[in-house]
Amino acid sequence: MTTKTQTTTDDARSSKSTRSPRKLNKLQRLRIASLLSQPAMHPMDHPLFHEADAMQQIFEQAPQLPKPNCDWYHPSLEVDFDGAQNPATVNTLLTCAQERTIFLQFNYARFRALALHQKLSRSPESDAFGTDLLHWNDQAMQLRDKIIEFNLALVLAMAKHVSAAKLDFSELLSEGNMALLRAVDKFDVGRNFKFSTYACRAILKGYSRMSVKRARTRSLFPASFDPALETPTDDPTVHQREISEYTSELRRALNSNDIPLTPLERQVIEYRFPMEDDRSNNPPTLAEVGKLVGYSKERIRQIQKLALDKLRDHMDAAFGQRPFDVAGGGSL
Repeated sequence: MTTKTQTTTDDARSSKSTRSPRKLNKLQRLRIASLLSQPAMHPMDHPLFHEADAMQQIFEQAPQLPKPNCDWYHPSLEVDFDGAQNPATVNTLLTCAQERTIFLQFNYARFRALALHQKLSRSPESDAFGTDLLHWNDQAMQLRDKIIEFNLALVLAMAKHVSAAKLDFSELLSEGNMALLRAVDKFDVGRNFKFSTYACRAILKGYSRMSVKRARTRSLFPASFDPALETPTDDPTVHQREISEYTSELRRALNSNDIPLTPLERQVIEYRFPMEDDRSNNPPTLAEVGKLVGYSKERIRQIQKLALDKLRDHMDAAFGQRPFDVAGGGSL
């Protein structure tokens, strides 16, 4: 049960052991003002937080936590997740006891920050309360980041198994990461469930909401943007001449190796956007290119995206602006 004596004792112990009574500087006061101008973080309460020795049980007597390893996390860039992962770069997993510890520490930090937020709202000039608020807020954010890093693989797992053919993989990752953040804030470790069970359900619900929202947008705006149908505002002959200049420069840069494409990126670009007229009207699909070079369809899409970004960067440097975007198969 919560008592005034317990809270006062805990506050005094915390302030004495972790923070000094120095006067706040200008930057710290600005941070405190920013925190007070926002809604306070509301933790998932736990009976342990109201005990006299809560800090000792949650932080000092808790099992040691490993460091999260995110070296493997390159979902939209170089790594092919259909292949085997390097054992040296696998994700770090938490035991049940470690997971309970980190969530108790995270919510206790938010619990203390909330109490200090309320005190500073009544007494904003207190440097001691301000120092404590910054300490516990920073502690909560650091623990939150650690929890996210430990569970990033859940987003990838859910994104790979969801059926969303018309959604970009990067969009699925973005929505999944946001759902994971919300799940961390709302997870109640006192219910004795695994966080992965709760987070996976939250991520799938996020994907469901995104699909419904996308379907509603398509129903309201069924016509998509097509650059080929856009009428140029200038003289058609000038527009055609500019397109010819862009194409000639791109051909020259590719033939002279001025663009730093890897051999695999060059091979994918040559298959997807052939320069020969006999293949320009029927270029191979991503899946067909994947079979030709021995990679998955998703991996070919990632390679194509990287290569096109390099091509666009070169054209930006050559013409001072992005002249066009390649959105699908076709000839260069």
